Amino acid sequence: MGVPGETAVIAPLGTSSAVAMGKITNVELLGAPGKLEWTQDADALRVKLPAEKPCDYAIVFRVNGLAV
Repeated sequence: MGVPGETAVIAPLGTSSAVAMGKITNVELLGAPGKLEWTQDADALRVKLPAEKPCDYAIVFRVNGLAV
């Protein structure tokens, strides 16, 4: 638990994960302005975080996608 460093790596949202439900179309960091850089590959969803975090205690991603 805790706030990740420069990049959050979320393995359950990789395209080859048993729990992944499809292709991700957008990722947002709630409370942070602007768009995030992110990629989804077989291993994980990788989200580059902005230099300034919206909170010191927790971060929340909104992940949108397409079901397969």
